[in-house]
Amino acid sequence: MKFYSILIAVLLLIIIGLLGYWFLVPVKNAPPGNDSPEVTDLSKLTDEELLALAESRNLGIAELENHQWLESAGRFRKILKTFPESALAIQNLAIAETSFFIGLDASAGKETSDSSQKRAIESIQQLRQLHPDDPASYRLEARVYEKQLQPVKAIELLSEAAKLTPDDPTIWYEIYRVSQSSRDDAVQKSGREALTRLHELVPENVFATMQWVITTAQSDDPPLAELITELETLLTPLAPGIEKRSRYNVLTFLEKAKASLESGNSAAAKSSLMPIKNIVTADAVSKNDLNELDENALEFIQIDFTKVVEERLSEVLQNVSHDHIEVKFESAAEQVDISDAVQDLQIVDLNLNGQLEILTLSGTTFRGHAKTSPSESWVEQFSVTLDTKPSHFIVADLDYELTETAKAEAKTGTKAEAENSAASQSSLQDVIFFGAEGVQLFKTSLAPETREIKLEAMPASTELNELKDVTHVVASDLNNDGDLDLAVIANGKLSCWNNQGNFEFKKIQLDENATEIEVVDCLAVDWDRDIDTDILVLLSDGSLGILENFRHGTFHWKPFGQKFSLGQGKSLELVDADRNGSWDILVGGTEGIEIFYTRVPQTGNVQFTKSETLSENPTESLLDLDFDNDGFRDLISVSSQGMELLRGTAAMKYLNANDVLTEKPESLRQVRKGDLDQDGDDDLVLLSEGKVHLFTNNGGNKNNWIDVSLLAAHVENESGSSSQRINHFGIGSTLELRVGAQFQKQIVRSPQTKFGIGSNPQADAVRILWTNGIPQNVIQPAANQLVSEVQKLSGSCPYLYTWNGEEFVFVTDLLWASPIGLQNPAGELVPARPWEYLKISGEMLAEQDGKYKIRITEELWEIAYFDQVKLIAIDHPEEINIYSNEKVGPGSISEYKLHQVRNERLPASVVNHVGRDLMAEIRQQDGHYAKPFEKRLMQGYTDDSFIEIDFGLTEKPEQLTLFLTGWVRPTDTGLNVAIHENSQLRGPAPPSILAPNESGEFVETIPYCGFPGGKTKTIAIDLTEAFLTDDYRIRLATSMELYWDRIFFSTESLTDEYVSQTLTCTSAELHYRGVSGIAFGPNNAPEKFLYNETIQVTPWAAIDGKLTRYGDVRELIEETDHKLLVIGAGDEMIMEFDLPEQPLRPGWKRDFILHNVGWDKDANLHTVTGETVGPLPFVGMESYPYDHIQVAPHPQEYLETYQTRELPTEDFWSVLRRSSLDELKSSEPIRSK
Repeated sequence: MKFYSILIAVLLLIIIGLLGYWFLVPVKNAPPGNDSPEVTDLSKLTDEELLALAESRNLGIAELENHQWLESAGRFRKILKTFPESALAIQNLAIAETSFFIGLDASAGKETSDSSQKRAIESIQQLRQLHPDDPASYRLEARVYEKQLQPVKAIELLSEAAKLTPDDPTIWYEIYRVSQSSRDDAVQKSGREALTRLHELVPENVFATMQWVITTAQSDDPPLAELITELETLLTPLAPGIEKRSRYNVLTFLEKAKASLESGNSAAAKSSLMPIKNIVTADAVSKNDLNELDENALEFIQIDFTKVVEERLSEVLQNVSHDHIEVKFESAAEQVDISDAVQDLQIVDLNLNGQLEILTLSGTTFRGHAKTSPSESWVEQFSVTLDTKPSHFIVADLDYELTETAKAEAKTGTKAEAENSAASQSSLQDVIFFGAEGVQLFKTSLAPETREIKLEAMPASTELNELKDVTHVVASDLNNDGDLDLAVIANGKLSCWNNQGNFEFKKIQLDENATEIEVVDCLAVDWDRDIDTDILVLLSDGSLGILENFRHGTFHWKPFGQKFSLGQGKSLELVDADRNGSWDILVGGTEGIEIFYTRVPQTGNVQFTKSETLSENPTESLLDLDFDNDGFRDLISVSSQGMELLRGTAAMKYLNANDVLTEKPESLRQVRKGDLDQDGDDDLVLLSEGKVHLFTNNGGNKNNWIDVSLLAAHVENESGSSSQRINHFGIGSTLELRVGAQFQKQIVRSPQTKFGIGSNPQADAVRILWTNGIPQNVIQPAANQLVSEVQKLSGSCPYLYTWNGEEFVFVTDLLWASPIGLQNPAGELVPARPWEYLKISGEMLAEQDGKYKIRITEELWEIAYFDQVKLIAIDHPEEINIYSNEKVGPGSISEYKLHQVRNERLPASVVNHVGRDLMAEIRQQDGHYAKPFEKRLMQGYTDDSFIEIDFGLTEKPEQLTLFLTGWVRPTDTGLNVAIHENSQLRGPAPPSILAPNESGEFVETIPYCGFPGGKTKTIAIDLTEAFLTDDYRIRLATSMELYWDRIFFSTESLTDEYVSQTLTCTSAELHYRGVSGIAFGPNNAPEKFLYNETIQVTPWAAIDGKLTRYGDVRELIEETDHKLLVIGAGDEMIMEFDLPEQPLRPGWKRDFILHNVGWDKDANLHTVTGETVGPLPFVGMESYPYDHIQVAPHPQEYLETYQTRELPTEDFWSVLRRSSLDELKSSEPIRSK
């Protein structure tokens, strides 16, 4: 019997512990499988055989979610051999086969396509035969015919589905969507009728109403005036948010439409509606509503066998013994002695010494107790008397101020090394007190020598200071600008506060519906997997909802329709209980605990699958943890009646584990977790009747664990430094861990996050999804240690590689002068100059097989748009060097000019603003870069600095041109927003030139001289008229993060002969390549990229919209004609050029100029329209985003022929669950020295 139990337990872990979370995938329009008879006699199936069928079901559903269509289909066919009429297997098989067929492209070939279509139709017909009244079969078959470009047949099938469920708006939307691909009058008529029905069903849906108004306006039925009134009612409350995101006020266009209609010009009124449609349909509100209508095939998945089978399976699972390790929480030998009644407590390493402190609040006294070693007693470290009497407090780093001993390097290794790594988190957490009297902020600092904690009360922002009766404060980066903002519940109302820096907070204007709701609790989380921080809300009536982040400081209230049913709701917690990558909601209340399971079939669309009661005991608060380190989340509930401990299992069940508690204090107020004795498992600190009780976890560390510590430092030259793109501790980031087939997911809420990994010696991978959307993998971290990880680069520009005679090598990055959607520190959109002329040294581009070959790649989280790419050969005498003007700046200072230099002269001296000699670094271009500034404030922004250059001249030359070779590390648009919000920051000042006047004082003579764009480039500055006296010194002043490799000047004005030849492009092929490994250069050099070390897995979330299809794209880049090459991460264009017609003359050498016309848009969460490919830019646009009245000139034929490729959205989110270990190992850029 013991062997039998062990065998069943092993099978259970394989089946359910590995992939069992897919039990909970929901059924959308599913047939009533639970009541269908099975032809197989269950009594003839052994328990092992039944568990094997469950394994096939779970793996099949998992593979469906991971888009492994054929593998999934094989699983369900296996089930059908045992259960030939299983609705689960038949329906899921139809989904798998249909999805595989729809995903085929032209490269699949006719035989594969025909075979796939046949299998899809056969499986669909089998489903319809079993359940003829279910609309799913009609909808799946319609998609098969839509793929075959047969919209008439597709609409006939969808119409049949609509007859079965006439009130389902998603079917009517699908009819409308299919109709848009056809010009057939009957199809168009069906589409209009479907749109009208859709609007009747969901008049509040912004997308549906916008489409209906525009379509109906052409018929004047109903009258145009009624349509405009309806549109005004719908859009008025949404207009401020739309304007923030798009920079356009839709109500302005609506007023124009009304004015035109009143003057009798209905044609003009209709024309004014089109810009509204373009703006609104591109906005997050409309896209969110579209998600509600556009059903993914995965929403039809069925998860349950028949009722009889499920009951038998449940019995088998209940008979399996749970092989848990023995754990006991026992009263600690050393307790914290506090005489005053304690109201609140936290466990945190406040002084960054690697040891946890216990912080307590007693009336007006705030204390900290700590141990100098695990074996010693708890000693009071500090005590502060407050002016107010708060009831609660939290800790959060509000100012990102680094300590004097700041370190920022990634460490993994032994436990001792891990403890050192913890100390490298070097930004102090501040303290936020709150209660009846409001919110009070305290800045934390350390005494320089003693490291004693000091607290300084900070004046609160006026509006924040007015709040009273505050019950909850949550700190998270709501605005995605790199600092922690606040969500506050006061008097039952939720308000959000944007961190402006320097402890100043500005109220975020919420959706007016959000200001009316009565809120009990809230949590910050990326709820819908769209890489921004939402706010999950529990209302006083038990309802659940979300303040959905639409970016650019706008939030939209969205009720879920789910409601807590166990009395008055009190507390929220989030877990991925079923391990399917989607957050599940735990709600505790006066009559128990309820869990709401969810899934995310596609990004932005969260679906609730079912709810369960976990406990019927009263609950005031909930705590998620893994006290036995087995990898299955446990739960503690706290109430005045005591504490209840629920233990998570492989079967996704919570079992009562109160026997783990050796003592059971009553009247509990709080419980906190933390590894107080540093032995690898979480201990507990309880607050009961004003007293603090410490309980030691004995036994939890029999299983292994991994602690993850995040450092928001930018990697550079194999070290890290503060960038401030992300809050220092990565609070709000998402962590995923995989060991074997077991998947775990947690939100980062504190400087360290603990994962249990059972008996496994290591995890396969830890995946970090930073709050700014950048993913990062830590491969095979060992058990029982702390893993510290730094953030990586997300955006730059397309890269250029050339064949140098031996290999393809990185040259530089492109399109640096033409960012679109980028906000500067003044809150304005940066102007884009779409052209550039970049020099390629002849040593970098050699002939191969009678061709010059270059590669242009897109490797980061951005979209590149090329309208033209030309390669120009420049032949010139060997004794003369040529330079283009590769600077960022307006055309007036960066116009294309070929500079010829015979005598490159070094300055007499070059020093920085504190007198540091820079001559050694700038003497020659050798990869040793001068760093003029002394302190970096944040990525791209430094202290004010200058380079003083003495040219050593005694008289004014007729011409003096300064050449500087260097690179820039920029801020990004998120940092620029943070700078704009902070009244004490001026932002990076671009380079300017100063020269001495008659009094010897340096004054500005060239306000803006430009700077090198991105990686290493050379810029030219004409200084001929920059001097005011015969003192020939200048200062190049800036607070941008610039590095210089070489500085020289020329006093020549050469016009020697050279030969310029534009080379013929013979081929340009676009394909998927992946991304390159990264090489960190020493001595302040920029990163370089290793073409031959390719990573196939693109580590970025998909950007919404259509890119250029793969294949021949030469037509798109030959001329500036508004036919753009549009590429995303992982794409590569392979270009070949004929050799010049004129051969190279004796005594001459050949360099090249690459002339590009194009733009680049990164996906930073603050880039305007950064989440979408469109709108497509064009030469001549007045701004970007351009006025929607301005007609984009992109040819329709070009759009239909080339702009057809869409990026898969779900691969990014399931990478850790679906990838093999080898794929995970190759998913991180290789970092070489």
